[in-house]
Amino acid sequence: MTATAALLPVLLLLLAFGHSAHGAECFPACHPQNGFCEDDNVCRCQPGWQGPLCDQCVTFPGCVNGLCMEPWQCICDDGWDGKVA
Repeated sequence: MTATAALLPVLLLLLAFGHSAHGAECFPACHPQNGFCEDDNVCRCQPGWQGPLCDQCVTFPGCVNGLCMEPWQCICDDGWDGKVA
C-alpha cells in the first residue's frame, strides 16, 4: 500500500466532517437555525437567541415574570399579567 492510498480514508473523513459554518459541527453543537460557528469553534447566536447552544430565546426587555417561545416575547408566568415595566 502506498502512502497516498493510506491517506485517502483520512482525507475523505476530513472532507465529510470538516469545518463548516452551520453550527452543527461546533462543540457543543449550536442550534442549527439560531446559531453558527466561527473559526474558533465557538457558537455565536443570531439576534434574539442566547445561551451556550443558542437555544434560549431572549425575552422582551423588562419581562421579569415571564418567558418566551420566540425572541422578544413575554408570556407571563402563572399568577402574573400586565404590561412589562
